[in-house]
Amino acid sequence: MCLRNEATCTVTNGALYMPAIAQQKTSSTTVMSLGVRTTAFVATAGSGVAILVSLVVIGNLFMEVNDMYKEALADMDEFKVLSN
Repeated sequence: MCLRNEATCTVTNGALYMPAIAQQKTSSTTVMSLGVRTTAFVATAGSGVAILVSLVVIGNLFMEVNDMYKEALADMDEFKVLSN
C-alpha cells in the first residue's frame, strides 16, 4: 500500500517498492497554538515599528547635522568678511 503517490509505487516480486522521493515526508506542517501565533505576530509587528521609527530618527539626525554644517559654513563666511 502506497500512501503518498500511487503512481510512483510498484510491486516487484511481491515486494512493495517505493522510491526515496515517495518515502520522504512531502510537507512539514506544524500546528501552532493561538498564543504562539499571537506572540509571533506581536513580535514581528513590534520589530517592524522599531525599524520604521529608527529610519525616521536617522533621517531627522541627518537633516540636523546637515543644517548645523550649513550654519557653520555661513558663520565662517561671515567671519571672513568681518576679519578682512
